[in-house]
Amino acid sequence: MKLFFMVIALLSMASNSLGHGGRTDSSGGHNCSQKSVGKGLCSGYHYHNKSSIKPKTLRSKKTVVAEKRAPKEKYLSPQEADLYMYKRLWGLQQSDIDETQLLYTSLQRNLTLLKCEGEEEYKTTSELGEMVKNKPRTDYFSLNDRYLFMEVEGIWMLLGKKIDDKWINQHPKFSKLFVTDLSIKWTTTFRYRPLGDLNLSDILDTEMETVFVDFSNTEITIDRQTGRYYHWENQSFYIDSPSIPSFTNKIKLEGECIIASKESKF
Repeated sequence: MKLFFMVIALLSMASNSLGHGGRTDSSGGHNCSQKSVGKGLCSGYHYHNKSSIKPKTLRSKKTVVAEKRAPKEKYLSPQEADLYMYKRLWGLQQSDIDETQLLYTSLQRNLTLLKCEGEEEYKTTSELGEMVKNKPRTDYFSLNDRYLFMEVEGIWMLLGKKIDDKWINQHPKFSKLFVTDLSIKWTTTFRYRPLGDLNLSDILDTEMETVFVDFSNTEITIDRQTGRYYHWENQSFYIDSPSIPSFTNKIKLEGECIIASKESKF
């Protein structure tokens, strides 16, 4: 479960596969090819990089002054963007994340590490068509009879904690957790703009002007008897662009979890 950490890969995929190609000139633009015109991707001369400098003849004095006053956009690295979106999504402070990492470190020797891997089907769909990509994927979980963690891009997230003989989901506003001797199931549903007015283009270096996360659903199931692993995600992104359509992404992985630590209680 990577939540919105897949956004970076998705935007890259959308830019490369749902956009249109062609070299740009010194001003950062080019004329739309006949092929791209036919597909409705663009028309006439246009720019690809929003940070490109347009010819001075097309910029008024008022525009130049406004650009000088406006702060330059600072794009985050993929790792920084991952952490930024993670904190914004769950309403966490850095201190909350640090506290969870310390808790995990203190419990690590008594946790069973699960390595869950399989073939991931990665499907992106828009009005331009559908693209499917398969690749190996590995997810990691750590648990004992009181705590359940999941690793997300190098960060250990506390999914659940057992209190008074009952497992309590640590993200009750957005998700549900069910833990029994037979299975572990965690579902998350984020409806309508879970990141609010956050424009992903403000933190990610993409060719798209405006990108919002519309919704995201995730389901994870681990069979504690057989080790069978199921991971499903459905994400929708709204792109305010005449050349690149909004798209949805579906991820499905069916595989197996094996014990990858000295602790063998699963």
